[in-house]
Amino acid sequence: MAKTLQRNAVDARAAVDPETYYGFLKDLRNCFAEPDSKDTREVVVLMLVMCEWPKEEPPQLRGMMEDLVKIVLDWVTCKPIRFWTFRPWLAAMLANRSEALASVYVSELFKTGLLHPCTDCKFTLSMWQASTNGSSSCDSVISGEREFAVRVATLSSQGEVVETVLQPSLGNLDSHLQETYFGVKSNGL
Repeated sequence: MAKTLQRNAVDARAAVDPETYYGFLKDLRNCFAEPDSKDTREVVVLMLVMCEWPKEEPPQLRGMMEDLVKIVLDWVTCKPIRFWTFRPWLAAMLANRSEALASVYVSELFKTGLLHPCTDCKFTLSMWQASTNGSSSCDSVISGEREFAVRVATLSSQGEVVETVLQPSLGNLDSHLQETYFGVKSNGL
């Protein structure tokens, strides 16, 4: 479905009449605004992070990726908690698309994810592996307070874009919270 959407976006962008592309973007924005469009939003995000895009955009496609990222950015910037509607791996890959997305996600993650500290919810390497390999224990690992640790661990596996935003937030995390969520007993991660 993501590949079909990508093809439709490319076709609309490459159309002779520029109104075709602007109509496509308008329809996509409207889909994002609809409360019942969770599937559409997820497919757009999957398209952005999973589909292959040319390293160098041909002239007729120039700016298309930025337009699509902007639609998603506008949607999550309006209510940053919306990042939590995506599974941790998908939210992390989306955050890696732009520094603006990473900033919104990390800020919201540290603001809302720290609301429920739990002393027996340390996130271990085996939990992270279970949450990323699709095992049946994934849903139990990503429940409750552990979701914050899962989301941070998933973010930390992303590239440099996310790292530059995430590291300062982790560095500012209180040592008690570092121990609570990650089992880290020193002042730094």
